[in-house]
Amino acid sequence: MADLEIAGLTVRYGPAVALDRLDLSINSGEMFVLLGGSGSGKTTLLRALGGFIQPAAGRIVLAGQDITALPPHRRPVNTTFQSYALFPHMNVEDNVGFGLRRQGVPRAEIARRVSALLDLVRLGEFAGRRPDALSGGQRQRVALARALAPRPRLLLLDEPLSALDRSLREQTRQELLRVQRETGTTFVLVTHDQDEALAVASRIGLLHEGRLAQVGTPAEIYERPSSRFVAAFMGAANILPGTVRTAAPDAVLDLHGIGPAQAAGPAPAAAGSTLHVALRPERLRLAPATAQHLSTPPGTAQGVNTAPGTVTDSAYRGGTIDHQVRLHGGAILLVSQPLADGVSAGLLAPGSAVAVSWPPEACVLLPE
Repeated sequence: MADLEIAGLTVRYGPAVALDRLDLSINSGEMFVLLGGSGSGKTTLLRALGGFIQPAAGRIVLAGQDITALPPHRRPVNTTFQSYALFPHMNVEDNVGFGLRRQGVPRAEIARRVSALLDLVRLGEFAGRRPDALSGGQRQRVALARALAPRPRLLLLDEPLSALDRSLREQTRQELLRVQRETGTTFVLVTHDQDEALAVASRIGLLHEGRLAQVGTPAEIYERPSSRFVAAFMGAANILPGTVRTAAPDAVLDLHGIGPAQAAGPAPAAAGSTLHVALRPERLRLAPATAQHLSTPPGTAQGVNTAPGTVTDSAYRGGTIDHQVRLHGGAILLVSQPLADGVSAGLLAPGSAVAVSWPPEACVLLPE
């Protein structure tokens, strides 16, 4: 059930439109992630939800209450910022209880609630420490506990993990998910990190130039992007132009620089139309080229979704190797190969003759 309803939200900075008639519903208890690049509008939307920006048009309804015109302190909403904004002269316990003291909550209730929250974020033993004696991940958890103390209906998190190194970021991310699930509070998290969004979100709203490019689960956004922009933004993708040869029941395409290819399911356009196809690097497979591959002219059938080429470059990524392959038809594909059997089993030297193949299900058809 929708807990937060945003309708026609428009925010302007002078003549510039930061949010353009945005509509969005967020369910109760969701971990909803706002994803986008710089200038996409994600932080503007977060600030509008928190009451720090007044929209030019539109409505924000939380739990049935129109909060569009309410100031921040009158909204059942809390925000954690990138800087954590902890008070350096206060210990952890006092930082977490600060908002409750401002609200006039009785001391016994403050003590009970703060103790429960510190246990929740696994910082009970650090109650007497000051922020400068904590790690970055611990400070982030203190800020989270402080934001949860007043029991907000909605918690907004502005790039909460951006200041942490990779290993600490992954550890803190899991703690954040655990806390969200245990409290059941609706979280809206802003990030520009695609991997972070895919790892934590129940749903993702991908923003582009003040509008929502797509809203869906991580799997929907990654596996079934609605546009070339979404496909490219959600990680490395080979995006190739093509022409629809047969539209249904399964699309057959002429991919520029490759030749014929088959997709699973109908094309979103009629025969003769142009479109783009996204091929994720991890869905492609490499094998040594056979004599048949090498003797078949470019642009003719090599078998279902198979094309010969030559490795031009390789990059070791730890769990994978990324190969750049120039196909005989002229297209260049990035192919990511898992290293289940070690680096020696997956390494191909530049100049190696290979055949690239992929299943029909790997073709993501994008309207022109």
